[in-house]
Amino acid sequence: MHPLLVGELYKLGMLKVKIMRECIHSLLKIEEHDGGLRSQTGEDCEMDEEDHDALCNLFRTIGDTIDNSKNHPYMKVYFTKMDRLSNDKALSSRLRFMYKDLIEMRHKGWQLRREVETAKTLAEIKKDAEREERMAQMQSQQGGGGRGRGGGRGGYDSGRGGGGGSRGYDGGRGGRGGDVRGYDNRAPDRNNASSGRSGLAPASTRAPPVMGGQGILPPRTTPGAGASSGPVTGEILSEEKLKLRVNNMRKEWLQSKDEKELYLTADELLVTPGAGQTITQVNIDYAAADCKAAELKPIIEMMVHLHKNKKVSTPDIESAMADLVEFIDSFACDNPQVFHFVGELFCAFANENILSVDWLCNNANKVMGDEFKYKVMEEAMKSVRSNYGEDAAKSCFGGKNEMDAIEKLLGSTKAEELTLLMK
Repeated sequence: MHPLLVGELYKLGMLKVKIMRECIHSLLKIEEHDGGLRSQTGEDCEMDEEDHDALCNLFRTIGDTIDNSKNHPYMKVYFTKMDRLSNDKALSSRLRFMYKDLIEMRHKGWQLRREVETAKTLAEIKKDAEREERMAQMQSQQGGGGRGRGGGRGGYDSGRGGGGGSRGYDGGRGGRGGDVRGYDNRAPDRNNASSGRSGLAPASTRAPPVMGGQGILPPRTTPGAGASSGPVTGEILSEEKLKLRVNNMRKEWLQSKDEKELYLTADELLVTPGAGQTITQVNIDYAAADCKAAELKPIIEMMVHLHKNKKVSTPDIESAMADLVEFIDSFACDNPQVFHFVGELFCAFANENILSVDWLCNNANKVMGDEFKYKVMEEAMKSVRSNYGEDAAKSCFGGKNEMDAIEKLLGSTKAEELTLLMK
């Protein structure tokens, strides 16, 4: 049963607390033993990514109900383990921050750190669970035929054979033909009123494109050149497998810079609902926490190409960047260069009119610590000036609306200090 459905049934009094504890124990891979709790041993005792997601979502649903004095001994064990997980670098940055967010939420009496989407009704949760079951059935019925390229290719993916060749971990890419995955139905719009995101400012107040020079990318003679066309089919992937394929796509790009191959891979992944958001989130998280300095610009190039060719959407990029900016203090623990990296990402996306200074100020306002807010704005301005020159920095940051937003974020003294960076 879907964990959120279990949580809602518990809150409605339809499930007993013992059932909820068993559900939590199953996700956390712990068991009751001699009157206490201990980690499970043996096969299948490691949590997978779905366990982490389900556990955090479950506690967001039931935390204020189950976290009481009667359950204190259990909660102490649960959150001791979750605290360890929040600092476990074997986990992705996204999962570690999910646990940190949940721990902070508990400390604040189960009040959310930031606004979230309106809670789902029981009917909506049932519908989501049914949709997941249908997707699983569809996945089991999909064929795994390869792309039909001849010749092997060594390296991390164990080579690519012709015809139905395997790519190693995923059993090969699906062939083409069949339904088209449209751009507009790829991912939900994260800018609606319920999402808690500010979105882009109105066109009249947005910063103009960065001026000066040709930018990070050379000018394209034909918009969308190299984009794939025609119907594409592929396997609907689990979240774990989708992320593996996204990471593989990035590795291929860093090796070959092959735009055609990039678009073909993206089209295959976009058969999976929400893949555009996952592609963006995984790559931006990697750029912020794990990438080498030499990899940053190629990754930015890749994301700009994908956006220009409508493989990922503006809301996809806004959402991933919003999470990165908001939790930049946590990212900085793993990567001291993250502020510079965020500046470079903002610079490139502002140049494409995806992000604006107003957007950056709104999201930097969620950062904990005034010194981090200033550093976010400082590095963004430095990146624009470094990449495109003084005129571009003034154009992007120096308008009245932009300066008003910066002053509101930092105060007049710090805002004035920041303007000196334009010169």
